[in-house]
Amino acid sequence: YICILTLVPPKPESYALYASLVILFGLSASWAGVGCNQPILLDLVEPSSRGRIIALLVGINGATAALLGGPMVGLISEAIGYNTPEVGTHVADMSTKDRIGNRDALGEALLLSTIPPWILCLIAFTALHFTFRRDMEYRALPEKAEGLRS
Repeated sequence: YICILTLVPPKPESYALYASLVILFGLSASWAGVGCNQPILLDLVEPSSRGRIIALLVGINGATAALLGGPMVGLISEAIGYNTPEVGTHVADMSTKDRIGNRDALGEALLLSTIPPWILCLIAFTALHFTFRRDMEYRALPEKAEGLRS
């Protein structure tokens, strides 16, 4: 993702490379949720709570993305130097300098609004790496299982 926004030159000749990288990113970015988040959560919770946990996971992900994603990119891009055109102005009517400046501001805002959450995820998954085995062992304790059955 970072390579897409920083290394691919923003020129029409780069379209095939850009499209290929975006497709590759789109196909691989979803693996974490399906291949890591859901299986780990489903392993850690009781079968009767699995539906609620997945609903909570999907709800938090969707709400966070909807409420923070677009607005944060907009706020950051404006702080970086995005030049908001007059209402009704078409992109084709903007100067080349403004279009390039807005493109660069939006690209940088996308980076700045995605990297901090990814760093937080890295920290959380690193912690999970060290606690998962202990959590699974705790879940398997016989006295815990007896308490759940009664």
